Amino acid sequence: MLPVALYRTDRSWRLAWWVRFKMPGGVVCCPVGERHFRIRVFFLTAAGPFASLLSSGAFGWLAANLDSTWLHSLTGWFSATALFSFWFGLGNLLPVNTPLGPSDGLWMWMAARRSKDADRQLAFWLLRASSIGGLRPREWSPALVKLALLGSGPDALSKTFEYNWYADTKQFTEAAAAVEWWLHQSMPRETRAIWWHEAAWFEAFSMSNLPTALERLTVAESLGGGKLVECSAWKARAAIAACDGRYADALSAADRANQAVSLLILDAGLAKGIRGDLLELIARVQAELRKKAGLA
Repeated sequence: MLPVALYRTDRSWRLAWWVRFKMPGGVVCCPVGERHFRIRVFFLTAAGPFASLLSSGAFGWLAANLDSTWLHSLTGWFSATALFSFWFGLGNLLPVNTPLGPSDGLWMWMAARRSKDADRQLAFWLLRASSIGGLRPREWSPALVKLALLGSGPDALSKTFEYNWYADTKQFTEAAAAVEWWLHQSMPRETRAIWWHEAAWFEAFSMSNLPTALERLTVAESLGGGKLVECSAWKARAAIAACDGRYADALSAADRANQAVSLLILDAGLAKGIRGDLLELIARVQAELRKKAGLA
């Protein structure tokens, strides 16, 4: 419930400020196994709208039975809450896509039927669960990735998974295509800044393409910053400094990027991947420093 988010890592529950979602509250469920998967998805998803309908009934009963008590003044509030809960629950049962993603009704429909689209969406859930459980993208199940990405359209969910999977498994041609797709999307300024910084990092870290990385960093920095941009920004600066032979700057920026990971609400797998890449970058820089020291 805004402005607080209660979320679970692989080992514990944590509480954090979370004011970016444009909705009054919600529950995100990620499966942790395949046993009775479809049935569990169906009932977990159904819990939301049916809880709203039960609340509607409870507040409706209170509104109808408070005539002779001191709570009579609250009858109007109870009636409004009952009506809102009823329409909210009923609306969420409709199997439609919304600006915030699939409705509960659409998830229930996909869990209840067998189709390629339903299997693909549910595979995304399992990949998400793998990441929350602490597996970085290169450690995900290739079979699940293949199912999730098979026939997927050019949407934000599939392109995010594509980039993380391909970049971490060093399939750079496919990762570059996913990054390029993101750079041509209409997004909030902060999200655009994150992806342009990520593009600069990718060009420097994965492709060793300093001129293109510098061009993309220039665009990224023109979009502004913020706490959520810090990690991507320092990553890009670290990789570019390493490419440019500025090794002290690279180590300093990598340290700042590592600290900034904690500012993001990331699942354990993505955080592990970012820190692993930064350690790889630091190892490259230290190897170059040892070479220089040997030559000296």
